[in-house]
Amino acid sequence: LVRARDVAFNFSLSCTLTALDVVSLYVLALAFEPVSFSAIAFAFPWILLTNLVPVTPGGIGVREGAAVLLLQRYGV
Repeated sequence: LVRARDVAFNFSLSCTLTALDVVSLYVLALAFEPVSFSAIAFAFPWILLTNLVPVTPGGIGVREGAAVLLLQRYGV
């Protein structure tokens, strides 16, 4: 039996960890070029979705290539 309290806790933990991922990507992008947080917030879910594309063995390079394509629009 799954308790509502456990579901709420896991959901809040998942949201917190995702927010930390977005912030770490923002800080990493800032190390290279000035970029707005909204640009990172826009690109982040698309970058994660590329993990589902089985183009190369192990997905090597797909996520990084998508990040380059999406963030070049913002001058990163």
